[in-house]
Amino acid sequence: MITLAIEAANKSLSVALFQDDTLIASESLENTLQHSVHLAPCVDTVMKTAGVTMKQLNQIAVSVGPGSYTGLRIGVTFAKTLSQTLNIPVLPLSSLHVLALSLENTNHLVVPFYDARRQNVFVGYYKNGSNIEMDEHLPFAQVLEKVKAHESLTFISPDMPLYKESILHHFPNASCIQAYPSAQHMLRAKNRQCVASDDVLPVYLKLAEAEENWNKVNGIVATNELIERANYA
Repeated sequence: MITLAIEAANKSLSVALFQDDTLIASESLENTLQHSVHLAPCVDTVMKTAGVTMKQLNQIAVSVGPGSYTGLRIGVTFAKTLSQTLNIPVLPLSSLHVLALSLENTNHLVVPFYDARRQNVFVGYYKNGSNIEMDEHLPFAQVLEKVKAHESLTFISPDMPLYKESILHHFPNASCIQAYPSAQHMLRAKNRQCVASDDVLPVYLKLAEAEENWNKVNGIVATNELIERANYA
């Protein structure tokens, strides 16, 4: 089983190739916002490094969000197009799950998050490599309140410098890790389930700022249903 894994939901871009669950090649770029330029060359590099052709791929793993709207569309569209061309399934993974998977399985609470501006974050809650609640978009103050009952906490984010002081003020013994999600960790996910390419959609958790402003001007209140419909846009 050969898997091509793609993480393009954030500032970082990473591509990895697996033989079963063993990593055989990878390529990554940090702090790049030009995923449309770099994704295809990164895929080409890992394929050539491993000596694998596109026709040998059995499945594609892709991060479906939340994260950068542009990055999500690029990564998901690339994976869906390749899946349809090769007639192979897609393994969709939360980008927060991928970030949590960069840590070895642990029974204490891992809180991966991404900055969503204005002191809001996209956040998940994971133990032993699996989510214990749905990913969500919240003010960071509410996240801190929500996890206060847990004795052992690990926060992980590429945006840690923006929030570390606040975390340690509330939880002096918490671990704070700055890290980017990586395609290299995708196949650590438990209970993996592949789907047809038509069933793969970006997960935004919130509307884009322009859409929010338009709704505000027009008196429209954003609901979960509205955000879900935006996934199909």
